[in-house]
Amino acid sequence: MLNKRELENIMVIVVRYFGGALLGTGGLVKAYTQAVQLALDEATTINMEYSQNLMVRFNYSHYSSFENLFFNIMNQVIDIQYSDVVSLKIWIAVDKLDDFIEKVDQLTGGPLPLNALKKGLYHTL
Repeated sequence: MLNKRELENIMVIVVRYFGGALLGTGGLVKAYTQAVQLALDEATTINMEYSQNLMVRFNYSHYSSFENLFFNIMNQVIDIQYSDVVSLKIWIAVDKLDDFIEKVDQLTGGPLPLNALKKGLYHTL
């Protein structure tokens, strides 16, 4: 059932308070299956990707160039700070990281300092 719904990396636990001896093996399987179906019908599915959390800092002169890249194309902006420079804390899928760095380098004409913070699963929109 989980394969039919294309769900991965999940665990479903069904707790039954009735012993089930009267149901027999087939009845128990049917009862467990129905319980899982009902739970999945009510659940919200969240897509997760293995991602890198980065801190990116750049001058205001680059803001308009980066706006589309940061906010629409490749990642999730989770924090933005405006001071003498713009500082963004973002999550980006690890498999898109090289492409992201290449695009940033193209926009700035050279490498932009990226501070890697942590890696982990992060939800995608």
